Amino acid sequence: MNAKEQLEAIEALLIEERLAIRSMSSAKVLALAERKEQMFNDFLQVSPEERKAVQKDFERIVASLQRNCILVAHARDCVRDAVEILQNTRMPTSRLSVTG
Repeated sequence: MNAKEQLEAIEALLIEERLAIRSMSSAKVLALAERKEQMFNDFLQVSPEERKAVQKDFERIVASLQRNCILVAHARDCVRDAVEILQNTRMPTSRLSVTG
């Protein structure tokens, strides 16, 4: 696979990752992260000349990565806020009196 084809595959994976983040599928996000790491490692094996030829495409990939990072950060904040709300919510207590 040449550099352009590799970046197209990475871009497709990032779209899939974005959908997984939005659907809050942590298992899918983790699986995609492993694939993404391998794809970037493969991309680093292409020649510097070939990488330079796809610089504009790579910039688009960087923007897509940034969007996904923002989604992950937002999801993390939402989970943190939900946990905080649950921890601060007092459950009503009930007492049973056997003496009447």
